[in-house]
Amino acid sequence: MKQRVMALSGGLVALLCAGEAMACGGMFCSSQAQPVDQAAERIVFAVDKEQGTVEAHVQITYEGSAKDFAWVVPVKGVPELFPSVDDIFVALSPRTMPLWQLGFSTEGTCKGQNGGMVPLAMGATDDMAMADSGTWETGGEPGRGARAIDSGAVGPFDYAIVQARSAQALVDWLDDPDGDGDTSDAYFIPDSFQDAAAPYVTDGHNFLALRLQKDKDAGDLVPLGMRYDGDEASIPLQLTAIAATPDMRLQPYVLGDGRAVPVNYLHVEVNELAVDWMNAGNNYPDVITRAANEAGGQAFATDFSGSTSAFAGVFWQEGMYRPGVVAYTGHPFDLVDSVRFDASIPISNGTVPVLQRYIPIPDIVLQDGVTAVEFFQCMECYTTRDAYQEIDGTPLSEALAEEWVGAMRNAQELFDRHPTITRLTSSISAEEMTVDPIFAINPDMDGVVQIRTAQFITMCNPSVELSDAPRKLLLPDGREMLFPADYANNPSTFDFEGWIGDVGDHAAQTIAQTGRNGAAEVRVDNTAAIDEALKAHNSMAVGELGCASGCNQGSGAAFGWLGLGLGLAGLRRRRR
Repeated sequence: MKQRVMALSGGLVALLCAGEAMACGGMFCSSQAQPVDQAAERIVFAVDKEQGTVEAHVQITYEGSAKDFAWVVPVKGVPELFPSVDDIFVALSPRTMPLWQLGFSTEGTCKGQNGGMVPLAMGATDDMAMADSGTWETGGEPGRGARAIDSGAVGPFDYAIVQARSAQALVDWLDDPDGDGDTSDAYFIPDSFQDAAAPYVTDGHNFLALRLQKDKDAGDLVPLGMRYDGDEASIPLQLTAIAATPDMRLQPYVLGDGRAVPVNYLHVEVNELAVDWMNAGNNYPDVITRAANEAGGQAFATDFSGSTSAFAGVFWQEGMYRPGVVAYTGHPFDLVDSVRFDASIPISNGTVPVLQRYIPIPDIVLQDGVTAVEFFQCMECYTTRDAYQEIDGTPLSEALAEEWVGAMRNAQELFDRHPTITRLTSSISAEEMTVDPIFAINPDMDGVVQIRTAQFITMCNPSVELSDAPRKLLLPDGREMLFPADYANNPSTFDFEGWIGDVGDHAAQTIAQTGRNGAAEVRVDNTAAIDEALKAHNSMAVGELGCASGCNQGSGAAFGWLGLGLGLAGLRRRRR
């Protein structure tokens, strides 16, 4: 039987808690306030079939006091834990997010204009076997039914791997880890945790319980790395449902030797005619949400699957960083400048936890809402030189070399070892989180390109000004959709969904089942319905836009006009 690796991004279940404007990331936060929506963050899986391991880098988001932080996640066996860095995630998005690229051109000649190509425009849319049973004793109290089979510190966190005979025993342990009756060191968990954790206990999972060390605060947070035995990755959504917001965004990245696919969730290909190309595909997340809902909620779209060559030398290469130049006694202002300009180490969410350890930020600065990154990028903007004395930069230099540069080097080696990266996206609500999605490497399925291309053509006539000429969107498969001039002239205010009408009713072009091998098995194909809606749309648009011969749809040639300079701003059809 395949052994599945389960990990959960703190960002994936991040909560914003009301009250004292405290944002709680990770699994839970010690506030009874209702959660409000927060953009999903990310998790990176790396599947190494030869070694039989999966490595996961989990981004954790949290603001608040250290005592309120609690993160509990089911794991198989006893994972190897290590600190990671936020900078890994910074590099992911621009190299994997879908780019909606338009080539602009004209057909014919408009009044006072010459026909020809318009410059290219590009847009982009905006994460082991079970231990033997041993003796169930901990904290001097026998028979508790739960015990810590491993514990220690990793980065700024203290952790315990808890094995439990029942969900109730797990809850009892989290309420009183030492078993001494003192609950001051309890992990915060909501009342619904026990029922949600029960299936994982039954399935033989252990639980990673994580919290910040007592002398640490939210500024010390770093992503967590985990390494397991296994050959597939999974997200424990049944437990995530406790803290999920409606249509929560999931965005796993999977490194491996081929394309990663969901094997127990459906796969959707979005209707590209429903994507607003002129606005850089900014409605793509909404199209994915609707497509996933059309598939019953348990579905992923593939944003990109291709070579990791774009990451060559991105995280680390020999001589890229020189932390040793900071090893001198000097003023903190100068040391930070040396980090940035001499050592070529950025001031980022990944480096500020190290900087803060040796160069404290004045409390009054943080109280004013200044972030740690903003402070270290311009210390003189927020405080004066006489607020600090000279310090020895050697410990700072060594910490940057070991913790940040070392992590970046490890990340580079990880990406270099795996030839393919797949980015998937879904949108799922709590009531749909009844099954944990599993991702496998399918060697038989083709990749998915990052850059989606289409042509946006202005259809000119000598009697019509360029600004008044209708347009058409031409997809690579030859389909065309007609638009009025103000779609291009005023794209940010144009009622895109109202204009395309029924063409966008189906957000999913296809809904399919993917597996560990073989091609996708299409369960629902909406292509014919979309094409029929497109035909009706263009027929109505011909009359509204006033162009003859169906605006020469599909001919690629010039055309004639029946009407001139129509007032198109008011021409809209609402989706039924």
